[in-house]
Amino acid sequence: MNTLENEEFSKYERRGAYHWEQISHSIRHHNSFISARYDAVISMLEGLQGKKILDIGSGDGALSYLISLHGLQAFITDYSHFGLKLVKTEFSQRKLDAVAVTSSAYNLPFPSGTFDAVVCSEVIEHLHYQTYMLEEANRVINNSGGFIITTPLRFTEKPLDDEHIREFFQSELLNILDDCFSNVTIS
Repeated sequence: MNTLENEEFSKYERRGAYHWEQISHSIRHHNSFISARYDAVISMLEGLQGKKILDIGSGDGALSYLISLHGLQAFITDYSHFGLKLVKTEFSQRKLDAVAVTSSAYNLPFPSGTFDAVVCSEVIEHLHYQTYMLEEANRVINNSGGFIITTPLRFTEKPLDDEHIREFFQSELLNILDDCFSNVTIS
């Protein structure tokens, strides 16, 4: 299903590894919203130390880095070759290894049931075929695993960000998640 994507996400070519700057302690670059979102994801992964976590659409890898710092085995996928280049550069500078694979969110290169949790942070709003990604995420999660997704809430008819294909009202997100997962909660 790689043909479902028709263009490369280009934000990282324009802005570089900007999420790394946003999670830094720099007064000039720190972004409290991004840090809080990442902290919320990490707190949901509490107690999974040593487990395999897949980060779908990892972008520049800043969240994957935080995942690995908490004793989790981060596996990184992104459709953007440039994004994964940034991942490898940032991880290498910190003397960390990363399992980073170029992959469409619609066709993950892992056997079914591989991961203890799958994270998809700020990705679904960039996809044309959200259900395909959700089904693929569900496929690679093991029977006792979980799925964590973050996305901006919809406030207007047209997405606020030009690179977003679709934003969701909370009820819309709940409905699409209920179609693919059991026991869905929104925080």
